[in-house]
Formats: sequence, structure tokens, C-alpha cells
Amino acid sequence: MLIERRESFQQKFPMEYYWTATLTFTVVLLTLCGAAAGAAGGPFKHLFGIGDSFLDTGNRDPTNNTLLLPSDILVNQDYKHPYGLSLGAPVGRYSDGLVFFDFLAAALGLNPVAYRIYAANPSQNSPADGVNFATAGAGVFTSYGFTTTGAQITELQGVLATNNYNLSQSIVIYSVNGNDYAAFALENGDFDFMGLIAFVPQVVGQIVADVVRLVNLGFTNIAVTQLAPLGCEPVNTMSDGYTACDTLENAFILLHNSLLVSNLSSTLPNANILFIDFYDAFYSIFDASPGTTGFSSPILKPCCAPTTTTSGCAYVDSNNQPLYTLCKNPAQSFFWDSEHPTQAGWSKIFNLLLTSSTYTGGRRSLQCFLYPQLCQ
Repeated sequence: MLIERRESFQQKFPMEYYWTATLTFTVVLLTLCGAAAGAAGGPFKHLFGIGDSFLDTGNRDPTNNTLLLPSDILVNQDYKHPYGLSLGAPVGRYSDGLVFFDFLAAALGLNPVAYRIYAANPSQNSPADGVNFATAGAGVFTSYGFTTTGAQITELQGVLATNNYNLSQSIVIYSVNGNDYAAFALENGDFDFMGLIAFVPQVVGQIVADVVRLVNLGFTNIAVTQLAPLGCEPVNTMSDGYTACDTLENAFILLHNSLLVSNLSSTLPNANILFIDFYDAFYSIFDASPGTTGFSSPILKPCCAPTTTTSGCAYVDSNNQPLYTLCKNPAQSFFWDSEHPTQAGWSKIFNLLLTSSTYTGGRRSLQCFLYPQLCQ
């Protein structure tokens, strides 16, 4: 056991990579469900994404080399080496390869376009499979200055107005993963725990308001993620040699997740919402016996690790020397950088969600949400 976890509260990516991922998940689905999955096909024809870096597939500006202060965020970080290492080049994803949205799209056999790519030339970049609006660094509030979830939904409204979608055959995934809380801590101090606790209902309230907007737009199939254990992210475990999670930070994460499920369920009791529990899914890997997950120890150590507290993966000094160290094989690391999983990490998480209802509220697995005809 890494730690006791419940202390306080119960760009459109290159087609060659897309088809490789699609083939992989077709095999997985056929293996799990038998030939019925291939024969029946899925009911969903479009996929839309609202959120941040766990979903972002190319919405940051690759030409913006600005370092935002005081957060030390490099705007085009995910377009720099060694990001995209497992894909051969950076492709606007906070990983060595694919992110969660890619795996979801591949499982549906879809290739949604990143909104930045679509908006640059709508006639050339087809949105037929859907559009991903998620932008790394986004939150429900202004956070670090990136496109908020509310602004992303407004962009979505514009796309819906100019394209013909059957929203009953569409899925929208909504995923925010702590940028509002990180920005709050940066502004108010890491030790204002009570202030952070008081901030949780505001963040959750805005998430609920965002999801209500999506329902009012006509979406009938919505996936909403719960926060991962942010106290276990390398940015929070670096000082301990990547060996122990920050239990205090994870306590308010549990409060956020509990309040999110409760408030959203009571506000939209009849909506078809799938809650995706990143917290328990991540922890199931962290708590597994060493050697059983395929990841190196310590499991909290990132493949691309900063060498200073103000640097990050892909950062270089004035002599263009890296301010990070890089592991030999990203596939053996769960975390890629200080906050994000590797492609291998996301693959493990996605397959846990795909096959078990343990991490999706106990009622149905992600597979049953994507292919309901297989689980009737």
C-alpha cells in the first residue's frame, strides 16, 4: 500500500497513430465482448471534449513560446521535445504519446478534430466525427488564462449551429482536473487549506452549471470525470523522492468528488451521465504490488522529471541545455511529467474503466456506456 487513501471522505492527431490505436481497441473489444461488438457496432457517431490537458489533443498555440508567471507555465510546452516521444514528434499532447481522449475516440472508431485545427480552416478540417475543445491549463474559472470550460461550451454551440449532428448519437466528455485549485493555491498560498475547502463548492457548482448547459444544448450522453489523486502527482511528491502522496491534498480531492457526484445527480436525476472515477482507478495502480503493473518503482516518479522546482519537462536553460532528466523507456513509467500519465499509463487506466464498473459508479462499465447493446 502506497498510503491509506480515504483519510477524510468516502490537434487532431496523425491518422497513422489513430488507426493503430483504433485497431488495438477493436481487438480489445472483440476479446472482451465476443464477435458481437464487431457485428453490432457502436451507436455513437460523434465525440466532443470539454476540459483540460487530460483531454487536450492540440488546442494550445504551438507558436506561443511565452512563459507565464508566476505559474511558470510554458504555453507551447506540449509542442516541444520530448513530448510526443512515443509518437515520433510532439503533437500537442501532455504525454509521450496519446492521452485519455485519444483512447476514448479510438474505442468508438472516431477521429474528432481539435477545435484549434478546425477553426483555422473549417472547410478543410472536417468535424464530422466531432470536435475536441479541451485546452491544457483550462479550468471552470479563468485559472491560468486558458480557455475556460464555459468558453469551450460557447465554442461548441457555434460548431453545433453550423454542422448537422444527431446529438442522441453523440457523446460529450467533460473533464477538469484541478487547475482551478492549483491557481487558487498559487494565489492564496499552499497552506490555506480551509480556504481551499471553502472553494470546492464554487468549483463544483460551476461544473454542474456547465453540464446543465450541455444537457440544454441537447446532449443526452455525457461522461464526467472525477478528480485524480492530485496529491500523488509528481509535482507534489518530488520533495519526498516520489515515494509518498500528499494526504491532505487528497482529502479535499475526495470532498470535491463526493460533492460533484451528489450535486450533479440531484440536479440532473434523469440525465444519462457516466461518472469516471480517476481517483480510485489511479490508486488501484499505485496500490498494486510492485512488479504487477509493468511500471518501474517508485511508481510516482515521472519519466520526464524536472531538475529544479521551477522547471518542467521540455524546459531548457539559456544554453539550450535540458532542465529535466528523461527515462529510457516511457512505457515503464506511469507518469510522463509532473502532472500527466504516459501513454502506457493512460492505456492502463482506460482498460480498467472499460472493463469494470468499479471505477464508473458501480452501475455499468465504460464499455457498457459506449456499447449499451452489449450489456442488455
